[in-house]
Amino acid sequence: MNIKTVGAILTLLVGLASVDCGGSNPAAPDSIASVNGTYDVTADAAFCVTEVNRLRSSVGKPPLTRSDQIENFSHEAARVDGDAHETHKFFRQTNGGGVARAENEIPWWALTRYGSVRNIIRDGLANQWSEGPGGSHWENITGNYTEVACGVAIRDGEVTVTQDFH
Repeated sequence: MNIKTVGAILTLLVGLASVDCGGSNPAAPDSIASVNGTYDVTADAAFCVTEVNRLRSSVGKPPLTRSDQIENFSHEAARVDGDAHETHKFFRQTNGGGVARAENEIPWWALTRYGSVRNIIRDGLANQWSEGPGGSHWENITGNYTEVACGVAIRDGEVTVTQDFH
């Protein structure tokens, strides 16, 4: 092989390595990023709650109830934090808005890299979960809470997702 062929092969391999292989199917309906340029952040937030409860159940924790009141706060937290590029800014400024006792956040992940909000939620929660016992995100997910809600904000191709617990 000549050096040009080796270079082309290496370029191809690097490109393939950068593709998200998290087990999701890019053609699956839940991975469609938008329909006519709009997103269903309410459905994505509900998906996030389902995923939080799936993780909780894997360690014998009861499911948390989805809260509309917390969800309103959580969407605003995702918007404020995403705009500011500062994690937990809104949570700290409002002391959890009087509705949330703890918060996890997936801050400003590139939609083009993950292909959909749901892929970001899956991968972000997997990262938080991988901390294991003693990790702050893991402890929040498995904490002795009764309610949870997720907020989703999309701005300039970046997605911020908050999970707020009470």
